[in-house]
Amino acid sequence: SMTPTHSGLRLIQFAKAPQAGRVKTRLIPDIGAAAASRLHLRLVREVLRILCDSDLAPVALHSDDCDSEEMIALAADFSVPLQRQRGDNLGQRMYFSIEQTLATEGVDAVLLLGSDCLQINRDYLDLAVRSLQSGSDVVIGPARDGGYVLIAMCRAHESVFSDIPWGSERVLSETLQAAAVSQLSVSLLPTLSDIDRAEDLPLLAERGIALPALLE
Repeated sequence: SMTPTHSGLRLIQFAKAPQAGRVKTRLIPDIGAAAASRLHLRLVREVLRILCDSDLAPVALHSDDCDSEEMIALAADFSVPLQRQRGDNLGQRMYFSIEQTLATEGVDAVLLLGSDCLQINRDYLDLAVRSLQSGSDVVIGPARDGGYVLIAMCRAHESVFSDIPWGSERVLSETLQAAAVSQLSVSLLPTLSDIDRAEDLPLLAERGIALPALLE
């Protein structure tokens, strides 16, 4: 069972390498591809800082591109391993990362997070851990846009990652349906906001990030 130091816990952050035109695409019409890519990298860094500063458990950065100079530098800055995502779609990549991490000696729980939400904090992560400890098969932190910002489990459950319409507003509802079909118990954490669209940009100020500097 997990202790307050959570030696058996791992935090995985999923992050795309910052490639202009391939990240934060919904923001490109508003701020342009270059600024969208800079914003993405800043969000990845901020989430990584939150996870590392939480002192909750070891953190690993899982990226689609481990040859990216920015991702290599980021992992070095925070002294975390940079590992390659594997799989043909987001669901496969998340499942593989969770399955492989849980297969590691001494790991009995995994929290996987994206890189789009700056409202994550230690209390929120603790709540996820307590939900696992209370026996939930799957713990999910919903995003206001219909996706999720966090998913956690003690055993890798492939069904919640299969045939999900990634990138749509139905991600959470379809995931919950898949869990129900598989008779998996789910705990839902409070809903948080991702930074994906122009109307989300004011959320940056909550973390003291000045948007104009990213737009130059």
